Amino acid sequence: MTDSPAPNPINTIVAYYDKRFAEAVITLSRLPKVKVAGYSCAWPEVLYDVHEKYGWTAASYTSPPPPAAAISRLDQVLEWVTWMDQVQRHLVWARVSRPRLPWGTIAQQMGCSVATAQRERQRVLVALHYRVEDTKRRGGGA
Repeated sequence: MTDSPAPNPINTIVAYYDKRFAEAVITLSRLPKVKVAGYSCAWPEVLYDVHEKYGWTAASYTSPPPPAAAISRLDQVLEWVTWMDQVQRHLVWARVSRPRLPWGTIAQQMGCSVATAQRERQRVLVALHYRVEDTKRRGGGA
């Protein structure tokens, strides 16, 4: 039997919220694009023959819309974001956004070292965890 160290609860908390924020980014990217009202054309769309249309435009792929459960989880994450100040939001989203910002860039933007930025992000996510747990205990929806 090997003596493996017990999992660090803080790392578990950070990994859970990392996963939730990363899922929120994916869900946001899969939502239908918002079209500006008022810009439309009354002309019918021209239907081209396969031989006429081939190669005119690059092939595009649209992912299917996210399931309802993913949208509900996205709503939860967006509620959590309102509990953070602007610097905390930037710090959390910067690591899960696409493209994912490297720690050096994040630290430079914050004006601190990489280790300090990592500790601050960990502190923000753990504080978020305790606020979510407190909200659940009081009977809130988060």
